[in-house]
Amino acid sequence: MYNKIIYRWKGDWGLGTYYMIVLIQSLSILILSVGVLYLIGNWRGREHTYLVLFCIATLVNNIGSLIEIMEREKEQILLGTKFAYVGKVFIPLTFFLFIMQYCEITIPRNVKILLTLFHLSIAIMVFSYPLQKWFYTDVEYSTEGLFPHNNY
Repeated sequence: MYNKIIYRWKGDWGLGTYYMIVLIQSLSILILSVGVLYLIGNWRGREHTYLVLFCIATLVNNIGSLIEIMEREKEQILLGTKFAYVGKVFIPLTFFLFIMQYCEITIPRNVKILLTLFHLSIAIMVFSYPLQKWFYTDVEYSTEGLFPHNNY
């Protein structure tokens, strides 16, 4: 029975691998949600603030990635991509700020603002895709491979 489920879709590893990816993404969302709630309950200063923001950005990215994987229409997959980028662009920033705070390295406020504006500009470029083509020049819908996806 199990082998029939694995090999039923797209030949060799199709459906089984698809469900494994969905399961891993779902577990990561669940674990990150519990982690965020735990960190909020034990809040102790600026380090925790950056760590919570990092976990929330990663959580939003994983939810967007799960939307991309599970949807079957071009527009919905693009919406999942945009949702993932809400978190994805802030993962490096929040992790950097957390590490600098943890190592007790002071970063000037102006640098923090500049870095935040830079990451925010990337998110704006992704969200305004149909109006401008700075970040993505073209989006094509493909049903080839493990699951339907957009090619950028």
